[in-house]
Amino acid sequence: MSRRLRLEFVGGLYHVMFRGNRRQAIFLDDDDRRFLLARLRRLKARLDVEIYAFTLMPNHVHLVLRRMHDPVERFMAALLTAFARHFNRKYDLVGHVFQGRYHCLVCEDETYLLRLVRYVHRNALRAGITPGLGFPWSSYSAYLTDEPDPLVDREPVLSMFGAEMEAAQEAFREFHEGEEAAADSREDLIPRRGTILGGARFESRARRRAAKSAEPPAKSRPGLDQILRDTLRRARLRVDPIEVRGSSRRHVAALARSLFVEVAVDDHGYCYAEIAGFLGRAPAALRVMLCKRRTARERSVPLSQCEPSPPA
Repeated sequence: MSRRLRLEFVGGLYHVMFRGNRRQAIFLDDDDRRFLLARLRRLKARLDVEIYAFTLMPNHVHLVLRRMHDPVERFMAALLTAFARHFNRKYDLVGHVFQGRYHCLVCEDETYLLRLVRYVHRNALRAGITPGLGFPWSSYSAYLTDEPDPLVDREPVLSMFGAEMEAAQEAFREFHEGEEAAADSREDLIPRRGTILGGARFESRARRRAAKSAEPPAKSRPGLDQILRDTLRRARLRVDPIEVRGSSRRHVAALARSLFVEVAVDDHGYCYAEIAGFLGRAPAALRVMLCKRRTARERSVPLSQCEPSPPA
């Protein structure tokens, strides 16, 4: 029986889980956990991926991440291969360390991002491993500390709780500790079919974007300045490209900016880091901008009424 194809596309949100072979432990001491986290940091610095949440359970690992330019498959292959070699060499073992392929769901941002982060952070608490949310081998504490952990991209998540850091962190804590969190059902985060967690419109969009990502890359692609001019012309937006690249908060400039980012990412395969350099903004700020645009589309809200993103 052939393996089910995974949907991969730039900007996709993924819930990834991998488990020890025969459900056996993959972390026999804290050095094993530290090795995996160190490898995650190294790969994150080398490959274009954002990590929003993780939890290292005794026999399995949860990750919530966003694919940028580099495929999730490449990222996970490098991670699992490195850990399997470390584990077998350290304990003088041979054979499989993990149970089959890693489990990977592509998820609808607007509906599931926050709930996925909360689900992953509460995993050890639900299993009775820890009495509270302060599990040392999860990313939960990285959201509440003053000094950010470079492994965790917390800004896109915290920005959904407010613009002021301290207030957003407090709201994030309440989101994890409230009655609704305790009553959250795991079944609601499992797709009814396939590997797509989201509505019918999201599934259709995800399949189109995955098909486009699977196409062989063009020998050449237009520069970002040309894409910006073409986007303004096709959308018939009367705004100077210099204003779009600047810090203007005018609705027409913010609209043009978000439309340009979407076209550059989806149609031409640019990664957020490349576009961020062109616009003078942080990659995370562009991701939030694009998420707002897609949320407005899903809710049928006129884009002209969307609040423009503040300059990064």
